[in-house]
Amino acid sequence: MTDFMSNSYVFVWAALAVLTVILAIKHEKIFFVFTGFFVFMTLWQSLKAFWKLPVTDGALGWVFRGVMIAYLVVAMIIWIRAIRTKKRGNRNDGDEGE
Repeated sequence: MTDFMSNSYVFVWAALAVLTVILAIKHEKIFFVFTGFFVFMTLWQSLKAFWKLPVTDGALGWVFRGVMIAYLVVAMIIWIRAIRTKKRGNRNDGDEGE
């Protein structure tokens, strides 16, 4: 991967982190969980891009995969809870009209 692409990933992750902070402040606090993910990715990619550390090889690669799996599980739990809450809200809205 070229240096330009590697450096641009850092800025994309940072922009997403700023965007999720704004969304968390304006809408729902749950976006702070995703902000943590994007900050982690920004730091991880900056280690790879600017300091040329092999952060996806060896033990650091396994740490990276573990963090990715943990965030994926957390995101799935949040999504499932949101769907269940929405379904309960729709059922309760229909019962109140009778």
